[in-house]
Parts: sequence; C-alpha cells; structure tokens
Amino acid sequence: MLKRTEFTLTLIQEVAGTEKIGKIKISGNDRGQSGYSNLFRDPDATILIVDDSKVNLSIETGLLRDTGLQIDTAFSGLKALEMTLKKRYDCILLDHLMPEMDGIECLKQIRTQKDGMCTDVPVVILTANAERENQDMYAEAGFDGYLVKPVSGNSLEEELIKHIPKDKLQ
Repeated sequence: MLKRTEFTLTLIQEVAGTEKIGKIKISGNDRGQSGYSNLFRDPDATILIVDDSKVNLSIETGLLRDTGLQIDTAFSGLKALEMTLKKRYDCILLDHLMPEMDGIECLKQIRTQKDGMCTDVPVVILTANAERENQDMYAEAGFDGYLVKPVSGNSLEEELIKHIPKDKLQ
C-alpha cells in the first residue's frame, strides 16, 4: 500500500498594490465556454466516483452534471467495496492515492469480491501520475482507462463514452 505524506506551508505575503497585473485564464474548465454542449446524455447509466477529496468529488460530479448520469460517490475504497456489493454500476472512476486502501488494491478487491455486483464493470483510474511508466502500471493492474488529474469535462466524458454501454448513450 502506498503511503501519503501531507505538508502544510504558511507564507506571509504583503499586498504590494491594488493595480491589476494581468488576466487569469483557467484552462481545463470547458463548462464555462459559451456554446459548450455535452458529448452525451445518459440518464439511464450509473457511475461511481471514488475519491478521498471532497473537493475533487465536487469538481468531478459538477463536470458531469449536465450529462444526466446517475452519480454515486464514495470517500474511500472501503466504502466503494460496500457500495459495489449492493449496486451494479456502468463504470467506476477510482482515485489512486487514498488512505486505508489505494485504488490498485481497491480494484483487486472489486474484481474478486464474493457476491460483488461490479466484478466485470470497467474501472478508470484517476491520478496525478502522468508518466508513461505509471500508465503501464495501471494497465497491468487491470484498469480499463486512465485519467490524469485535474480532469476536464471533455476528458471525463470521452473516457466514459468508451465504457458506458452504447445502448444507454443518447
């Protein structure tokens, strides 16, 4: 199991002036663009997003809000395992680095879960590890897809289109 270390850094900063020094443009937030339309609508499909960060869960569910997907969330791998015993999902988005149980171990347990309802459901890893060797590691671990954080709405939708049954997509 991978361990995480969290650091807190406090910086003291003075305000140098109130004049504008530039424009801020945040990329990856395609929802704010005029004329944006979802790649699909799918009110019949259900997905599970597993992430130990409430902020990330809020962003990920918010990016998918207009798709009509039925979205369940879990804050841990253990909670995800409870949920996959009770409900079948069309796709699971699973964070890699979580306390108690990381995404790789959670995937192993989902695949071998006795009486599990999602042993064959596509699982996509959510990670900040963008290096090629990490992509290979995730593929070898059995993940069906790979998304680099921070995710955009388009990348989420494009990945889900690959895994949600075609007869559910509108």
